[in-house]
Amino acid sequence: MDSGAVLASRFVVERQVAAGGMGTVYRAHDRLDDRPVALKILLSREAFDVERFEREAQILAELGHPGIVRYVAHGRTGAGDHYLAMEWLEGEDLAACLARRQLKIAESLAVLRRTADALAFAHSRGIIHRDVKPSNIFLVAGDVGQLKLVDFGIARPDGESRRLTYTGGILGTPGYIAPEQIESGSALDARADVFSLACVFYECIAGRPAFEGAHVMAALAKLLFQQTPRLRDVRADVPEPLELLVDRMMAKNPEDRPRDGGDVGAQLAQMAEALDAWATPRPTTLASQRDETMRSARPPGFLTRSEQRLVSLVLAGEPDDVEMSVAAAGGVPSASDVSSVLQELSNEGPGSAVPRSEVRAAVEPYGAHITEISRGSLIAILAGAGSAVDRAERAARCALALRARFPGIPLAVATGRGVSSAKLIEGDVIDRGVRALRAAQAGVVRLDDVTASVVGGRLKIDTDENGPFLASETAADESTPVLLGKPSLWVGRSRELSMLEGVFAGCVSESLASAVLVIGPAGAGKSRLRLEFLTRVRRQFGAVEILSGRAESVAAGSPFGLIADALYKAAGMREGEPIEVRRRKLKRRLGRHLSGDALSRIAAFLGELSRTPFPDGETSGLRAARENAMLMADATRAAWEDWLAAECAAQPVLLVLEDLQWGDPATVRLIDQTLRNLRDLPLMLLALARPE
Repeated sequence: MDSGAVLASRFVVERQVAAGGMGTVYRAHDRLDDRPVALKILLSREAFDVERFEREAQILAELGHPGIVRYVAHGRTGAGDHYLAMEWLEGEDLAACLARRQLKIAESLAVLRRTADALAFAHSRGIIHRDVKPSNIFLVAGDVGQLKLVDFGIARPDGESRRLTYTGGILGTPGYIAPEQIESGSALDARADVFSLACVFYECIAGRPAFEGAHVMAALAKLLFQQTPRLRDVRADVPEPLELLVDRMMAKNPEDRPRDGGDVGAQLAQMAEALDAWATPRPTTLASQRDETMRSARPPGFLTRSEQRLVSLVLAGEPDDVEMSVAAAGGVPSASDVSSVLQELSNEGPGSAVPRSEVRAAVEPYGAHITEISRGSLIAILAGAGSAVDRAERAARCALALRARFPGIPLAVATGRGVSSAKLIEGDVIDRGVRALRAAQAGVVRLDDVTASVVGGRLKIDTDENGPFLASETAADESTPVLLGKPSLWVGRSRELSMLEGVFAGCVSESLASAVLVIGPAGAGKSRLRLEFLTRVRRQFGAVEILSGRAESVAAGSPFGLIADALYKAAGMREGEPIEVRRRKLKRRLGRHLSGDALSRIAAFLGELSRTPFPDGETSGLRAARENAMLMADATRAAWEDWLAAECAAQPVLLVLEDLQWGDPATVRLIDQTLRNLRDLPLMLLALARPE
């Protein structure tokens, strides 16, 4: 639109001041009121954009308040474009101001009070802004006393039943958006604006955002999972009532926040005397300078030692795609369900969308709490019992399970400090996780250095120029652990190793079933002892069948979990495989030394143990056993013993059960009966457990 053009016989265009993909902003002269106006012209004709633009105009028309940009008029140009005229503001927005300098205390309080007042007016009329941030707070003439809340482009009436969002997304700004805008989108009220206002005020006081990251995904993850920062960690002299109020405003749960801007303003009024005293300049003395230096040197807040423990994260998706989506949409797209995320990442067509239940099922066995961060990315926190090693290994196996089910997804695992029970993360673990994810190609599980060092003895890990990654899904039983790139030496535990070798030699030579239980705390060397023992068994005794099962802390007590794991590994079965594939693999493995009716019977009942059920007609008695627990127990025990007997007839069998402390009584009773009933066969049990 050229300078001098007249719009609606009222607005004379003076100059263009901004332009974007959907529209242009001009400075114009309003002939009717004889004052300058900002004239926003919408160029897009998309129904969504038009509806959003019209709604912004209607909302502004209802909000006549000195702290909100003033509505002038709206309509359509002769060419059919929609326009919105607002008061012209000279000055700068708060974001530009904060980029130049940190606000004084009195200025920060003025921002908090005046923005809360403007929001209170909007909230009282049922309007939620949804994008409160420094760039949407304008300082007329650079004066916080003339603050104006602007850009109601994604505002909506409270309680509006139909969400106006981009497909699969919701709008907002990383670092200021309320957690519920990421996680639930449709359940928003005025408390979302209260959270955003607290983030703005924190930035005014601290000179940096409350939740920041090198990438959008990191910023959103921190907002969801990091402990809320405290004002006194950046300014020790903040009045306690103000700190408590800001803490409540930034609560993760909206139920814990003030109900709206009016509630915030009322609470600020109650502490006005303390706030005014805090904002009053004091004479500068050597003591006050020393106090200020000490305040600025205070470390950021952290969890107490009693609360801290190592937690592990699984990150999936394309963090760079998240940033491109944000830039394109003007907000934060957030996947409405996991299936749309994985459909995009795995290039599955619309007809093959992955149900949410399949994603949940893939991660549930590992105790993962999964959250969609945005379209194209998700994050899971591994909680539950066990040591840091247990959680890190579960996280790695969880990532492998996701890779097996959705091979097109880049994945990463990171480990750091946090409170897993509260799903809170501390330190730089999120940034490290996102960096690892950005280095991951489709189908690759990247690890941060902490995770790699923790699980290196249990899973096979390799390294390239981008860092460590999981090389395979197999446990690192066959290879010697490395230290600084070289095989580590076997030191100590020689006496225990000799004892194990002697027991196994007697088991083979005398055909006598035997059992050894090794107990030691985490990190005592049980896994390395097992590795050295298995290496020597293979080297000294030749053909030996080694069966290995491990219990998971997250599934502690699951009936026959150890046996199921041993059968899965022996048959090469994988979680997420179609049931028919698992049945074929199980029968093929059992068929090495079995055939005919015996193979069918044993496969059917061991399938019950290994979560691979066969049809009722697969073998006689299967349906009846499923209706009678005692019959099923007897039939599965007989099938287990008959299979082991067939294996022992061909070669000695070594059954290794790890992390028995997470096992279950049913497995212990089954193994006890097996050792008694097969006492004249070359069968050795090696069980490893922690004292607990």
